[in-house]
Amino acid sequence: MEAALRALERCCVCSAYFPPRQSAKKRRNHIDACARLHGLSVADTNDCLLRAAAHLLREERERQTAAAQARTLYARHVHRSPPSTRAKRLATIVGGRPDACGLIEVRAAHAVARAHRDALLDRYCAEPASCSRRTDQDDARAPRRASRSAPPPTPPPAMLV
Repeated sequence: MEAALRALERCCVCSAYFPPRQSAKKRRNHIDACARLHGLSVADTNDCLLRAAAHLLREERERQTAAAQARTLYARHVHRSPPSTRAKRLATIVGGRPDACGLIEVRAAHAVARAHRDALLDRYCAEPASCSRRTDQDDARAPRRASRSAPPPTPPPAMLV
């Protein structure tokens, strides 16, 4: 977590600015003090720190992508920028999930949408399972699939002479 603390420019609790040369220990003390002041637990503080690091990594990658797209073809060929150390540090903390800061909200939104859809199907339809789009598409494709997988018809016995 020390690398994430060094990569952060602002406190993840109160958004206070950290001077560039401030040590990770001082940043951690500041974040812990802010968390105690706001009544956050240690787990919530670590979660907040991870989300801030993931958000910062996403912004850094978007900035790098925009800068790469703004270059001309010649400049792209000549200018080979190494990945920034800040992005490397954040990537080691966040891991392979750069979208970690939005996962919880997206998961909750999907759960709400599914519950709403299921409630509507239960209210208005006698057979909710047959109303879903995927089931209807599968039912429409079933005769074609059966005809493709069936063996070719055999000729009548009289023609086999």
